Amino acid sequence: MRSISRYIRNRRGQAIVELALILPVFLLLLVAMLEFGLVMHDYITVAEAARAGARAAAVRKDDATIKAAAKNAAPGIPLEDRHITIGPASRTAGTAVTVQVVYPVPVSVSSITNPWSGEVYAILPATFNVTGTAVMRVE
Repeated sequence: MRSISRYIRNRRGQAIVELALILPVFLLLLVAMLEFGLVMHDYITVAEAARAGARAAAVRKDDATIKAAAKNAAPGIPLEDRHITIGPASRTAGTAVTVQVVYPVPVSVSSITNPWSGEVYAILPATFNVTGTAVMRVE
């Protein structure tokens, strides 16, 4: 009985050491999953904005209306006119019109700072460019 209690007492520090080794990896994976979810959310929103812009272009709207339709379809993203590309310039019935939306998604945690030396290690780029493209036939 005495040897069992001594064995249990000696193993108490093992759990703390294991936690200290695994916790940074676990936190890094957790932050990576959160960032991935945020980027995917913005990707889906940008794709929907391109689809809404292509639909407006398919019913022969002007460029300002097409860009406004794309912006309205992405309520959580501050799209600007420079993010939206419409082609071709002349749209006739039966031809294809393409609307492309490119948005740079800012990454919240793009680097890790070493607390002892102060060195900064970049683990992700500061922004990810997500692109949504939609092609529809002009009516």
